[in-house]
Amino acid sequence: MKEINVGIITFHRAVNYGAVLQTYALQKALEKINVRSEVIDYRDNIIENRFKFFYNKSLKRFVRDLLYYPVFSSKNKKFEFFLKNYIKTTDKIYTNNEQLKTLQDFDKYITGSDQVWNYKLTKWDKAYFLNFVKDNYKKCSYAASFGLNEIPSKEKDEYVKLLSQFNQISVRESKGAEIVYSLLKRRVMVDLDPTLLLDKKEWSSIAKIPKEKDYILVFVMQKNDTTFKFAEELAKKKNCDIVYISDSLKRRVKAKYKYSVSPDEWLGYFLNAKYIITNSFHGLAFSINLNKDFFIELQREPATGNSRLENMLDTFNLRERLIVNAKNDNVDKKIDWNKVNKKMEECRQASMSNLKKICFDLEEE
Repeated sequence: MKEINVGIITFHRAVNYGAVLQTYALQKALEKINVRSEVIDYRDNIIENRFKFFYNKSLKRFVRDLLYYPVFSSKNKKFEFFLKNYIKTTDKIYTNNEQLKTLQDFDKYITGSDQVWNYKLTKWDKAYFLNFVKDNYKKCSYAASFGLNEIPSKEKDEYVKLLSQFNQISVRESKGAEIVYSLLKRRVMVDLDPTLLLDKKEWSSIAKIPKEKDYILVFVMQKNDTTFKFAEELAKKKNCDIVYISDSLKRRVKAKYKYSVSPDEWLGYFLNAKYIITNSFHGLAFSINLNKDFFIELQREPATGNSRLENMLDTFNLRERLIVNAKNDNVDKKIDWNKVNKKMEECRQASMSNLKKICFDLEEE
């Protein structure tokens, strides 16, 4: 196979563990198939401003930012360090579509993973649909997510216009494949999140292991009292401490609070945990990939991300790990990791095969 260069566009600068680690993982997966890649250092205002202090805020939010500034400032620096040391980006920074149009030298362009096709999240930033790439042959996605259960009628024409220009389309969830088919009548690949393309040994190689042992790790995107109640009851039953990765100054659960955790420290806390409680997509993905006893609660309305959580649970036949009304009847039941890992390896091989197809235009086997 000829050597090719791939340009990746994703949310690599989001101060978000899943976003940064999936970016790292996609580059490492491309390395495995002898593809050189660079993450396009695109800094769009929408994603950038989500993590700026005092930006367009009410007085209440301004005061909150003052209180949280030390925590967020420290965390931002740690993410910048990880990005600089673990992810290869373009030398040039791009801040708008006109600048991106000068970037036509890559053999292929990949958008994804993450919710790059969530028009609400990006405020319809077309760069994540590769509209700056002149040659449609070069336009590809890998495990791209809509982050939506359906596309509103008024947005469908724009999605059809943008997605119909893609050479290869790979999405992260079966719901995403259904959306593409409803729009284009086109069957597309459904692939693993990039973080699942790397195994436990590969993640362990960059993790910083904490000193804490025999703890229950809590990592949640949506803070629900039922989640914390379940965590406290499990801690009592299993005689464990709770470690809570959070940037919130409000004490919601009796735990050791860990603030400003870096991506490699975050990995270490997952690796060293005895149990994990989460409602995060990447919290779930890493729990499964690292073979950790976990429990998950679906997010409450108006959250739109439950389909991706349920999709992953169904893929590995793990719905029995769901927390419902602060309870789970399987806290003493062990997960059959042999069965899970066998399925994971099957999915991993299929997704790596699809990644090769995307990069090298290989025919279906």
